[in-house]
Amino acid sequence: KLEVFNKLFKRYNTNNVISIEKMLQVLNDLGRVPVDDQEQDALFTILARTDRDKTGKFDNEEYLHVLRCWLDWLQTHKPHSLEDKHNLTKLEMEDFQIAMEN
Repeated sequence: KLEVFNKLFKRYNTNNVISIEKMLQVLNDLGRVPVDDQEQDALFTILARTDRDKTGKFDNEEYLHVLRCWLDWLQTHKPHSLEDKHNLTKLEMEDFQIAMEN
């Protein structure tokens, strides 16, 4: 849920930006860090594309974009991994997508 993501952003941000290390901490809190090389490559590609100014820091909008892309990538490539009880439930995914569209 967007609320959850925003709370995590508030928890980990410094000067309204979040570092890559803290981004990984957020994914850990959400229960969905990369578990293999393929996932790690995908996540780092998303991070690199989103970090246009190459600072290694993300504002709230970029942060939400990274999370959205990551969940989209997982849904496409590893849909079963999102059904795992440690991860976002299908309902939470739908709530998140609805929130992102609004």
